[in-house]
Amino acid sequence: MTRYVCNACGYVYDPVDGAPENGVAFGTRLKDLHDDWLCSGCGSPKSNFEAELSSKTAAQKFKCGHAISFWKKIIAPRKQEHSACAGK
Repeated sequence: MTRYVCNACGYVYDPVDGAPENGVAFGTRLKDLHDDWLCSGCGSPKSNFEAELSSKTAAQKFKCGHAISFWKKIIAPRKQEHSACAGK
């Protein structure tokens, strides 16, 4: 199952685990959560979550092969430049 990352705080929602701290049962997909569900980490709405990228996908997305800052890139705002590749 695909895991999802909160763009605001980096909390990872894994459907396999659910979110017991918020009363979400194991195996509950993100799209099946009620519309007013909020991030366990910061209270953002579920619309603020994106599918987690694999390291291979991240390297392809960065187009430079630098997957070192993979997690920072997921958590950081999408518009932030990848500093190791700036100017390439």
